[in-house]
Amino acid sequence: MCIKIGCGFHHIKKMGKRFGKWRRMVREMRAKFYIIRVCVTMLLCWDKYS
Repeated sequence: MCIKIGCGFHHIKKMGKRFGKWRRMVREMRAKFYIIRVCVTMLLCWDKYS
């Protein structure tokens, strides 16, 4: 029984690392899209208000 619990924790740790990689990648992509969106908005408004 103790072995199963230990393996379960090991499996959870592995899943946590995998989800951590996905979470980091999603965060980076959101940051890139935010920067692109701000730049496009700024370029569109620049023409409008200049």
